[in-house]
Amino acid sequence: MSYVLNDCARIDCLCFLVIGQLIARVKTGIWLHSDRIAQLLLIWSAGRREHGEVEFSVLDEPSESIAADLLNIPDLQDIETLTKLFSSKGTLDYHAANVQAILRICMARLATS
Repeated sequence: MSYVLNDCARIDCLCFLVIGQLIARVKTGIWLHSDRIAQLLLIWSAGRREHGEVEFSVLDEPSESIAADLLNIPDLQDIETLTKLFSSKGTLDYHAANVQAILRICMARLATS
């Protein structure tokens, strides 16, 4: 079974992946490989109502591209700051200004694709 994400879920998922990409790059110096992206997607989808197999390949490239654009922002170069963008439950901290900014960027990117 598969399902299509609505716009809000796609934006949320892309933001989650972008932050994951930034953490990986700051921590290891490399972007996430597809197997790691798949793991992140499992984490992202764990608390969702929808179940089944989801095709997220269309979010791989934009997540790396957006993260690369954000890599030089000082607030997004520190691993502690980046990990604080997630709540203790592993979801995005929607109150964080950086999360809100990344969500807006993701929304704009998806609107143009």
